[in-house]
Amino acid sequence: WDGELPFPDNGSTTKQQVDPNPALAESIAKPVDRAVKQAITPAARSLAQKRSIDISQIEPKNKTRITVEDIQTYMAQQTGWPGSRFLPVGDLIVHYLDIGNGLPLVLLHGLGASCSAWQPNLFFLADQFRVLAPDLPGAGLSDKPVTDYTLEFYVNFLGEFLDYLSIERCILLGNSLGGEIAAAFAHKLPGKVLGLILEDSAGLGREVAADLRPAVVNSVDKAGIRNLLELLFHDPQYIYPGTIQEMFNLRQQPGALAALKSAVENLFTEDGQKADISGQLAELSLPSLVIWGEQDRITPLSHGIKASKLLAHGELSVYENCGHCPHIEAAERFNQEVKNFIEKLKLY
Repeated sequence: WDGELPFPDNGSTTKQQVDPNPALAESIAKPVDRAVKQAITPAARSLAQKRSIDISQIEPKNKTRITVEDIQTYMAQQTGWPGSRFLPVGDLIVHYLDIGNGLPLVLLHGLGASCSAWQPNLFFLADQFRVLAPDLPGAGLSDKPVTDYTLEFYVNFLGEFLDYLSIERCILLGNSLGGEIAAAFAHKLPGKVLGLILEDSAGLGREVAADLRPAVVNSVDKAGIRNLLELLFHDPQYIYPGTIQEMFNLRQQPGALAALKSAVENLFTEDGQKADISGQLAELSLPSLVIWGEQDRITPLSHGIKASKLLAHGELSVYENCGHCPHIEAAERFNQEVKNFIEKLKLY
C-alpha cells in the first residue's frame, strides 16, 4: 500500500480506490546468505530457508540471535500492509491482518482469494472492532501444505487460529467458502461464536454454477483469472488489473496451484457442491445475518433465502445489482449493515 490507505476510512469507496497493490503478493526472493555469521535459532533458519529470506537483513530483537519471531516480524514488514502479522498455527505459518480494537470480528475469504479481498471493509470496521482477516492455508501469503483441503481441514484450522490468538468468542463473517467454514465452525463450537454473518455462502445447497469448477482450476494465468472474476462480479468495472496481477503473483508461489486444485476436488463434485450443511443452521440459536447479491451467478439467491428461514434468529439482506461479492460491489452499504448488526447484539 506504499504507506497510504487505498481507500478512505469512512466506509465509502470508489472503483479506483480499492485497486490492490500487486506488490502485496510478492515475497522476498533473495536466497539465504550462508556466509552470514549471525546467531540464529534452528527454527528461524528453517523458516528463512522455507521463505527464501536473506537473514543478513534481519535485525534481531534481543540483539543476540535471530528467532522465529524476528523472521515473522520481517515478513510482515515486507508485505506493506497495515496490521500484517505472521503466526505459527500448528505446523503452519499463517498470514493475517489484525487491525483495530474491541470485539473480535473474523473475516474469512472465499476460494482462490486472500485477505486482500477485504480491502474496502477493513478500516471502516476496525474503527469499532478488532478485525482479523487471515489468509486461509493454501492461499495468500500463508503456508501451502500438501494435504486434503476439506471443509473439516478449514474448520479445524479456524479453531487453532483463534486459540493461538487467545480469542474465546468472536463474530464470524464469511464470503463464499469462508461462509461455509464459518457456518460449520459455529455448528461445531457454538460457544465460541457470538454472531454469524454469511455473505453469498457456499455449502447451503448442492447447486452451483456449472462453470465455476473449471474456472477456478484454470485460473492459473491472467486470462483464466479474468474469466473467474467475471463470474464473481455483476459489474465488470470491478475487475481491476491490479487484482488480476495480485492473484497471478499469488498463483506463482510454490504449492499454490496444488492447494487450489485440492480444495476444488474436496469441495465440489461434477454435479455441484459436495456438502450441503444448510440443515445445521436450524440448530443454531445465535444472531445471524445473511447477505446475498441478487445477481449472484455462482450460488443462487434461493440458498440465502433458505438459510435465513432455517436460522432461528436470522435476517436476510438482498443486494440489488451485486454478484457474489457485495462487500466489494456495495462496500458502503455492506460496511454499515455489518456494523449495525453487531451493535444490535449489545455485546459491549
